[in-house]
Amino acid sequence: MEVNRPTLVLFPGAWGNRTDSLVRWWFRHVIRHFADWNIIVLTYEGKTVKDYLRSAEQQLKEVEGPLFAICYSMGAVIARGVSARMPGRFVCVALISGLERIGVRAKVLMNGLRVVFWPLIRTLILKPLIPDNSEQVERLFLSGPMSMSKRAAALEIFSKMTPESARAILALAVPGLRQTQPRFTCPVMAIVPRDDFFFPDQGDLYRGEDVVEVRCEGAHGLICTDRDALHPQLQRIHRFFATHL
Repeated sequence: MEVNRPTLVLFPGAWGNRTDSLVRWWFRHVIRHFADWNIIVLTYEGKTVKDYLRSAEQQLKEVEGPLFAICYSMGAVIARGVSARMPGRFVCVALISGLERIGVRAKVLMNGLRVVFWPLIRTLILKPLIPDNSEQVERLFLSGPMSMSKRAAALEIFSKMTPESARAILALAVPGLRQTQPRFTCPVMAIVPRDDFFFPDQGDLYRGEDVVEVRCEGAHGLICTDRDALHPQLQRIHRFFATHL
């Protein structure tokens, strides 16, 4: 890493966090935008959220200097845990469709049962979670009228997905098993797409945290499907980071 460059850590979400190449695919527009930064791509190991936290922390232990972070979806949950384990290391953080401290709300879980019923039921017998087809991916990650480009995007996402550990999903989504992570103590910017499947209420998402919320057009797949729509949000994040350099 170049010492005169700021360091950006990427915390991936579910279904795309096991290999460096896969995380880079999900974050490819982010990486292109922050090409003049040192980029650290995290991957997760293990079967539980605690395993994910430990593996992410281990990868950052030898990294020197202050850190910035961009977290996607479940990555926000992991980043909170890592930030608590490494106090003072993160200057500020940006979330793109970043889950709340509690993970997934009960209403979202119920909506998810309507979309990916059998995949979610299989997690109860500890089978890894992954959508069964691109139509389910389309409903989770995309929005707007049906189109060929939308179908193509859903197919591409589906082709890149890897199964997510059932134990991690249960700890994110099921009341009684759900694990709440500590609050971020550094400044945070949260990009929240208006049609994001995981935020149906769009209100009071990050209570008790120092968060600047930005609502924008798009859905949960904004980070990887629409570079033109994502670009102005990355510019916002860049400016936000610049005020803390």
